[in-house]
Amino acid sequence: MFKKYLLLVVLALSFQAIFSQKAQRIAYIDMAFILEKIPEYQQAQDQLNTKIISWQRRLDREKEDIEALKKDFSNEKALLTDELIQEREDDIYFKDQEYNQLQDAYFGPKGDLYLYRKLLVQPIQDKVYNAIQEIAVKKNYDFVLDNSSDLIILYTNKAFDISDLVVNSINKVEKQEAIKAKRDKFTNKKKQVVAKPVVIKTKKEAVLKPNLAPAKMDNTVATDTIFADTTEDQIDTVGVVLNQINQPKDSILVNTKVDETPLIKDTPSDEVLKRINARNEKRELLLEKIRLINEAKEKKKEEDRKDALAKRDAKLKEIDKNKQALIRKNDSINKAKKNN
Repeated sequence: MFKKYLLLVVLALSFQAIFSQKAQRIAYIDMAFILEKIPEYQQAQDQLNTKIISWQRRLDREKEDIEALKKDFSNEKALLTDELIQEREDDIYFKDQEYNQLQDAYFGPKGDLYLYRKLLVQPIQDKVYNAIQEIAVKKNYDFVLDNSSDLIILYTNKAFDISDLVVNSINKVEKQEAIKAKRDKFTNKKKQVVAKPVVIKTKKEAVLKPNLAPAKMDNTVATDTIFADTTEDQIDTVGVVLNQINQPKDSILVNTKVDETPLIKDTPSDEVLKRINARNEKRELLLEKIRLINEAKEKKKEEDRKDALAKRDAKLKEIDKNKQALIRKNDSINKAKKNN
């Protein structure tokens, strides 16, 4: 905030010094208003927002995976060996590092957001700045301020707002470029109209060259017929192009569409995603190793339980056997006493 007021003070002092020499012309624009009036900017911004949402969802999934790994490790730590504990801790650490790297690759100073904004939005902003500069030169403005920026402007006179002039200038340039592109297309079509019959005539002459003079006369008639038919077809095509060129200028911008979001090869996130995928494969191997170890432990536990049950049953049988033997012995003793 202090920097803003300092900038205002510097500007005020500069203006005072300049005004003391000669009258200066100052205008202002509303950049937000101008960009809203440019369909290309809105479409580019929508494409960029779609990318941002996709990147954020990927980061959210990575964060959820990290939390799941931490929770599983906490639950299974008591069952793991020291080696596996160290591997799991390293895995979680590297996963955290990769998350931070991916976040920086998406939204960092030189990340994907910076590259795509430069690719999609920067050309449109350049058009705006060029239009502002052109108007400033023509109207002899010494300063053009942005009313929608962080610079605090306490009062503005609507008479010095050139936002509409900037929008009209941009629309005019785009219409001229669209008309020029269609004229170039029409010129190419016209060249095809002239070139195609000549090729047909040459082929026809090559086929009928051995024939006699009457045949050559027929050939001329046939060639003229082909030339006429072909020309009519081409004229129909040219007519469509002419109709497009003569359409109202206001419809040119409406029919002009921004291409789909271009792909940038080797973005900062690509390298990070490769490392993440490689570590995910390593993580799957680690989890499979842990699964096999747990299965072996469960199997050993089941075997030990069965052995314990078998030993218990054997011991119970032995106790019962000894008990029966003792009962028989006591019965024999009692019987012997009665007989005596």
